[in-house]
Amino acid sequence: MIHVKGGVAANMNEKLSFPAGTTIAFKVSKLRITQDDTLEMIWKEPKLLCFLAGTFVSNFIGSNSRWKADIPLTELAKLPKDISLLILDTFREILRTSDYVPDLEIMLDQMCESLQPDLHVLKLMEDENRACVEKLLDLMGIWTADPPGQPLTLTPHQNGIITTAAIFIQALNELNADTLNLLATSVEMKIISRQLKLLERIEESFFPTGMDPVENLHEAEEILEALALQLTDTEFEITQRMLQDFGFHLRRENASISLTVHDQDADMFFRISTVVCILNALDK
Repeated sequence: MIHVKGGVAANMNEKLSFPAGTTIAFKVSKLRITQDDTLEMIWKEPKLLCFLAGTFVSNFIGSNSRWKADIPLTELAKLPKDISLLILDTFREILRTSDYVPDLEIMLDQMCESLQPDLHVLKLMEDENRACVEKLLDLMGIWTADPPGQPLTLTPHQNGIITTAAIFIQALNELNADTLNLLATSVEMKIISRQLKLLERIEESFFPTGMDPVENLHEAEEILEALALQLTDTEFEITQRMLQDFGFHLRRENASISLTVHDQDADMFFRISTVVCILNALDK
């Protein structure tokens, strides 16, 4: 069964038609035939698989540190402050212009396989976008002059940075452009760290597990209120608009904060949390 973004599915023996000029990206994975005649996929990065496959596995929902643990944040912490801020600024530029995010995701997938990425798509980008991507590649130690497909010799530190960038870009590819612009504004307003605390509290309150349950929801709401009241009116509006896309509706009247939940999207919440977590780690 082939699943196509947008909800389309087709069996292997069916033909799919695409308009001329359509760019199609796909992944090829190893399969294992088990003794009971079923197929299993073989993945080199099982934690990353759940994200790449678009599947929000239940064990990622829970402890506010659980999804952080799957991002090599320690490698970000090792970066010199000037390099960290350069990567943050590059990510902010990517948030503002998201048209080339799918192309960048393919490049990073290739780099995660320790292969020099195919950079021919750079020629199709506008000058400003191409410069942004080239700057990110340079910060990760990738030389754009090298031929595609050749093995890369990467240090564990480089691997950690590339993996983090891949997770970041994969998350962006699932979020809408309005959300990305709100994130870029949040970076510019330097409120990412406060937004992360809000997301952590929402996760603990609405996606609890036995590892980190919130038994007293009223107490959680009081903490949410204290966090939200730290934001100015403009900062609150940005955060409010960002959260409502995932089913969480914050309202502020005078000095009181209320939160209502309608059709929350746990999968997308995981992705926005991942993005904010990485941005916060870079904003030293």
